Amino acid sequence: MDALIERVAGLDVHQGSVVACSILGAAGRRPIKEVRSFGTMRQDLAALREWLLEKGVTHVGMESTGVYWQPVHAALEVDFTVIVGNASHMRNVPGRKTDVKDAEWIADLVRHGLVRASFVPPPAIRVLRELVRHRKALVGTMAAERNRTLKLLEGAGIKLAGVMSSVFGVSGMLMLRALAEGGAAPAAMADLAKRRLRSKIDRLALALDGALAEHQRLLLRMHIRRLEEIGRDLAEVEAAICRHAPLRRPASLAGDHPRRGRADDSGHRRQDRGGHGRLRHRSASGRLGWAVPGQPRKRPQADASQHPQGQPIPQGHPGHRRGLRRANQRHIPARQVPPATGTHGHEKGRRGCRAQDPGRCLPHAAARRRLRCRWRSESA
Repeated sequence: MDALIERVAGLDVHQGSVVACSILGAAGRRPIKEVRSFGTMRQDLAALREWLLEKGVTHVGMESTGVYWQPVHAALEVDFTVIVGNASHMRNVPGRKTDVKDAEWIADLVRHGLVRASFVPPPAIRVLRELVRHRKALVGTMAAERNRTLKLLEGAGIKLAGVMSSVFGVSGMLMLRALAEGGAAPAAMADLAKRRLRSKIDRLALALDGALAEHQRLLLRMHIRRLEEIGRDLAEVEAAICRHAPLRRPASLAGDHPRRGRADDSGHRRQDRGGHGRLRHRSASGRLGWAVPGQPRKRPQADASQHPQGQPIPQGHPGHRRGLRRANQRHIPARQVPPATGTHGHEKGRRGCRAQDPGRCLPHAAARRRLRCRWRSESA
């Protein structure tokens, strides 16, 4: 198999060491191989980068080994084309495996173009993804901590979860703190309810009439303190996500319909394929009228003269309110529409059934086909 890349390098990445093998040489000639080992500290990765630049390497391949490949990729992505491959796709022949042989195998695969590069997002997206994943972990930790708190309350005979929809809301947290401190009567703790929950004060007093032991109060205080810490961490992470997240276009600038709410890209594509309801603004103020304060909030009208699918149906025609007509659709004079047969008020169409709308258009498809044949004969 012919080589596709003349100057490549393969890296076998571990937690504390990186074995690099460079292969230099054109296709059809015997390549020159050189193997060196480096550490994984920042200074060692800088030395690896300098050595690869000195060799004139253009493409660097490595396996996606846990998280160990990430600092190596970050140190080399600016100066080289880094290919991070799936380890199962780059598996060597079983036998005498060493770090040097693995590095040579990876370099040889990259040299012949046999490694499919995995997707590695740009640095900004990597930062945002790490923040979002940490937020997901915090949400899971908070849910687990809440479940442990509810289990503790149920074990003590406190049935707040059966009366309140959210035990960890404003009213619920006030009651939990009162339970952790001890000394308050159930009626006094139930009186801490806010707003609509005050209609359940009697049931809350019964639910709070439990028996919390001293060690359970200690555990409840720990649960409350941990929930508050997780809540603060969540707020901080969400603020960082908002700072790093890219801004969205306003709904009006994206072409969203002002009365149908916000639509995504798939909704726009579906509307473009349908053809009907496509709005055309005549000026910049018309495009921004729904977003910029002070602009006249007029609903844009469809400009049928520039519509690619044909001209509008005449005003007097019964179907003029249904939108734009197709390019091959003709106006049907009233005298050519065959009248529906049947008793007065119960017009019938094909097969004795009532026509769908006798006054609007043709009663059924068979008459429409007959009229189409008549038009063709008259035009011929």
